[in-house]
Amino acid sequence: MTELKKLMYLITIIIILGACQSPEKMEQNTSSVKGSQGEENNPEKTEQKESKSIEESNYPGIDIITEIEDTETLNASTQYPETAVDSIDDAIKQYIEAERNHFNKQLEDFEVPPSGQEAIFNLSYETERINDNLYTFDFTTYMFTYGANGETRKNIMMADVKDQEIIEGQDIFDDTAENRKLFYDYILEYAEEDEDLSLYLFEDELKKWIEAPDNDFNNLYITKEGLGLSFNEYEIAAGAAGSIEVKIPFDQAQNLVKEEYTRFLETSNVDDGAQEQRDTEAEVYTERAIDQQTKKVALTFDDGPHPEHTLNILDTLDEYDAKATFFMQGKRIEYYMDVAKEVAERGHEIGNHSMNHPDFTTLSFKQIDIEVSRTNQLIMQATGLKPTVFRPPYGSTNEEINNFIDMEPVLWTIDTEDWKNKDPNIIEKRIRVNMHDDAIILMHDIHGTTAQALPDILEYLSSEGYEFVTVSELD
Repeated sequence: MTELKKLMYLITIIIILGACQSPEKMEQNTSSVKGSQGEENNPEKTEQKESKSIEESNYPGIDIITEIEDTETLNASTQYPETAVDSIDDAIKQYIEAERNHFNKQLEDFEVPPSGQEAIFNLSYETERINDNLYTFDFTTYMFTYGANGETRKNIMMADVKDQEIIEGQDIFDDTAENRKLFYDYILEYAEEDEDLSLYLFEDELKKWIEAPDNDFNNLYITKEGLGLSFNEYEIAAGAAGSIEVKIPFDQAQNLVKEEYTRFLETSNVDDGAQEQRDTEAEVYTERAIDQQTKKVALTFDDGPHPEHTLNILDTLDEYDAKATFFMQGKRIEYYMDVAKEVAERGHEIGNHSMNHPDFTTLSFKQIDIEVSRTNQLIMQATGLKPTVFRPPYGSTNEEINNFIDMEPVLWTIDTEDWKNKDPNIIEKRIRVNMHDDAIILMHDIHGTTAQALPDILEYLSSEGYEFVTVSELD
């Protein structure tokens, strides 16, 4: 081989070896050239939008904390109580961290998220005040990590704000063989009365759970009526049954609780007067006579009520003699009954927006029924009115779900994206650019910036000759 051929051969080998560098090595080389400009010039870097809000509630000493994180691949919403008792708040935050870690571990299975999909983490809670000192916080976590189905997880924490401690199921349960057998019988009896659960219950799994030596019964909690047992999806039944809650009446519960904790049962059935009880025979929202020749617009507000922003929005609507529709979440109505009542008394329509804001297309019909019916009950309790319209969270629904829910589904034609930009000028601009007759405008009454934007929005729409109606008053 001539010297020239040897040289050409070596050059060829060097080029081939360079082309075979690992992606990691090539990325390192590229980064070293970019220096401090590397991240700024990366087109795949997505902007993160995060927010945190704190609201006072109708429950003394308890605030609602809401944290939102939104990117192109993740929609995360976490709502939890803050009691100002460090030991209780620390336990709640540890639980939330564990849930988020569980979610993140599932995300690790997807190095590259499927195109066009975003993961969802939604942690919310409901509150029951048992007596002056004892609260139960019923947490629901919904997780979707690009799989075929989402995962719903339940956890209930009992907080004694007087003794400043979290009470667990194992603390209150008088763990004897007889009481375990009673639990087993109660659950079987409950399943027999629930047609869906009777089809899906795994009796062998239930028996294993009852007899497990390490069972700490931490899914046991105190209610106003006695005791409750909460089970996650798939724990003792097929996934179609959803999460399961078994209620044990007051008179039967007393024998199951350790003597030192029966004091909670003795006061749990006392009405604390925090919520005004309305007639169970609720009336239906009455539509007004509307001039069908005028241009119309339906303003809608989701996710409330809010103790400050909703009331500010009501005052602004009054100035323009404008009526609107408020799609409320049950978990917030229970905290702000008086605000929900005020919305109805000022002549606005209230719609159902679920209890905990899950994606309906990932739930069983039984779970959907619980979300809708519990919210309807709270709306009727607060206002005396039975809602006739519902808005599915995220606008996620289908024909089967719409047929199952005996209420009119309402989506929107203009999305202000006020939850994302939180800029009054941008909110108004989106409406101006997209406005049309019979428009249904989506906004959220939990944001102060939306309340700030509303006067200019109403002024503009009024100048354009639009009449403000509820969604039920549209053609």
